[in-house]
Amino acid sequence: MPIRRVEYKDMVLRAAAFEVAGSGRYLPILTIGRLDPSDGRSSARIFDPPCPSELFADAGEAIDAAIEFGRAIVDGNVPGLRAQEQ
Repeated sequence: MPIRRVEYKDMVLRAAAFEVAGSGRYLPILTIGRLDPSDGRSSARIFDPPCPSELFADAGEAIDAAIEFGRAIVDGNVPGLRAQEQ
């Protein structure tokens, strides 16, 4: 399973792509957490990035879309979603 880790604005975005039942089509998943949590506990949250109904044609495309979605969440550009609880 391909995974990418990106640091963005004091947050860590981790995106992965899962192949769906040997179909050659990929579904992304995203976690966003603090870059350096002071309490030692994991603060990552899981998000389901938007995905086309036919899924993604390759893992890299799915991961790129998940990272872009994660940046939008961190920037506050996705209504109703936040990278961390306040």
